[in-house]
Amino acid sequence: QFSIQLNESNSEKVEISVTNINGQTLHRGIINNSSDIINIDLGSDFPSGFYIVKIRIGNREQFLKWNRL
Repeated sequence: QFSIQLNESNSEKVEISVTNINGQTLHRGIINNSSDIINIDLGSDFPSGFYIVKIRIGNREQFLKWNRL
């Protein structure tokens, strides 16, 4: 599990996707009632490695690198 803290609370839907280094989307979710902290529980299905987390709020996108140990 990991958490993402947003700079501001908003009422727009938040789209989150997690992609591995091969470009495969492994997780995709939409959160409609967003607070300033989003908790994402991916379980133990993800092996160790690097992932790209894409966060989209309205027309804004941000990409984060995540290293699962």
